[in-house]
Amino acid sequence: EERGDIRQCNEGKWVFQFNEEQKPGYVLLDISIQKHLSSSLIDVDIHPTYVSIVIKSKILRLILPAEVKAEESTAKRSTTTGHLLLCMP
Repeated sequence: EERGDIRQCNEGKWVFQFNEEQKPGYVLLDISIQKHLSSSLIDVDIHPTYVSIVIKSKILRLILPAEVKAEESTAKRSTTTGHLLLCMP
């Protein structure tokens, strides 16, 4: 898919924040997800120019501010806050 074909959407109205300063060379994406939602209901798909996340069958699709290495990216979920942190080099 080309960058122009990607349509951003936030069906679940999730609060999210990009951060490129905290860890130089990485794009960090922090998504606020309620703490008691099972991680099995979250599906993350990272592409070089965009990220697509399905949370409880609602889609969050965002165009990334910079191109990333999808194979080296990680997703971590906080057990205390429930937040999902994507770390993309």
